[in-house]
Formats: sequence, C-alpha cells, structure tokens
Amino acid sequence: MGQGGKANQLYDTRDHKHLQPFLLFAHAFAGCDTTSCFFGKGKMKLVKLLLQNDSIRALALKFYEPDCLEDELLQCAETITLALYKDKEQSCSLGTFRYNLFSTNLAKAKKETPLECLPPTSPALLQHCKRVYYQIQVWFQHRLDPCLWGWTRQGNILIPIMSEADPAPKELLQEVSCGCQGPCKSKRCNYRKAGLKCNPACKVCRGKSCNNSKRWTATEHHDSETPTTTDACEEDGGQTTVEPDNDDLTEDDETSSSSHDATTDDEEIKEGL
Repeated sequence: MGQGGKANQLYDTRDHKHLQPFLLFAHAFAGCDTTSCFFGKGKMKLVKLLLQNDSIRALALKFYEPDCLEDELLQCAETITLALYKDKEQSCSLGTFRYNLFSTNLAKAKKETPLECLPPTSPALLQHCKRVYYQIQVWFQHRLDPCLWGWTRQGNILIPIMSEADPAPKELLQEVSCGCQGPCKSKRCNYRKAGLKCNPACKVCRGKSCNNSKRWTATEHHDSETPTTTDACEEDGGQTTVEPDNDDLTEDDETSSSSHDATTDDEEIKEGL
C-alpha cells in the first residue's frame, strides 16, 4: 500500500506510449542524480502537466534538440516552471510571480513563509535548465563540456553552479547579518543555511573569524591544493621516510647539525680509546 492507503501502481511505458518522448525530460527537470528538484513539486506533478498541456510538451521537446541556445532553454524553463507553480495567466515574468507569491503568502500566513516554497530565481533556473539539457544530451550520447552547462570543476570534482547572480542586492546583504556566538560551522547560522557568506555586519565574527567567511573558504581551497608530506616521501619496505632538503635549512639549523656531527665524532673517538 502507498501513502494514504492507496494501492501502489506499476507503470509500464508500453501502456503510456504517448509519454515516452517526455520521460527523459520529466526525470531530469523534476530532479535526478545530477539535477536539482523543486521543493514540493514531485515528478508526478510534472507528468500530469505534460499530459494536460500540449504547449508544455512542445517546450519540453526543446531540450532534446542539439545545439540549443541558453536563452531558448531559459524561456522554455520559465514557462514550464510558471505552469508547475500554477500561474494560470502567465502574464508576468518569473521574478514578478515569485515576488507576488511571496507577498501573498506573507499576508495570509501566521508564521514565517519558507523560502524553499517559492520558485527559483531566473539566474538559478538558468543553471538548472543548463544541467537538465546537459544530462539529456549525455543520455543521447552527445558530448558537451559540463563547465559550459551549469557545472564548475574543482580539481577532479564537478560542482553544480547554483547561480551566478547575488541572492539579493548588495545594499540589502550588508544590512542582514548573523548573530552566531560560535564559528558558524552548522546550519544554525542563518547565513550558512541560506548559502551566504558572513560579512562585516555580522555581530561577532565580522565576516573574518568564522568558518563561513570568504577568507576561510579561500584558505581551505589553498590548503587543499598544497601537496602533503606524503607526496614528497619515498616508501622503503612499507615504511615512509622523508628526505630533508638542505636548501631549506636555516643558518641556525646548519650550526646545530654541525655541532651534532662533531659530538658524534667525539663519542666515536672515546669508544675507540
């Protein structure tokens, strides 16, 4: 039995042949292993939308075309997203609809409205639809550069680009701050939870002395690229030994080394006597 006591259903593509051309799009756009999902908008909602709307199905097929432009994909993705969030008129842009939805929820709600309930911003949706397009093209064996389609490379790892735009105007970000008493390590920090970096307006860390500052992130990245001791080691019989570099010795180190050698020689002479 499924949720609410409903019987589980097994779907077969042979029984839904009219959906076969859109299955890859529905799987990628609504969230798969390599793409994000919309909060509270599961795959079935998108499938129902595709079943009910011919124009949405036509827009979905755009993601199957090779050599498609980013602007064309974004226009298709915005129209589909507006329909997914039940904007029946679709007479405004995604940003305007997002603002209107937030204002409406704020007026009706008795408590704080979760931001994840809102549709994504246009810059964030652009990166999402680029990753969706890239994934679909990979399924069709078309090779594309992932760094041009919503990903950035850090070492040997691909990291998804959430957005290339600031989450809010800089003037507003300077007015918002966290009041954490600790190093801002966990999601208890409102800034870290929202994916933002601490700034000089923060009451304690001032955007400099915590783990969520830009300075800390840059230091972490630099340290990760610094070769460790084991990179310069030579394995001998299962044991790791490090060969010292004489060029790195200071004048005091050389004096100490010479004194140690002289002491060793004196001890050997005494033992010989």
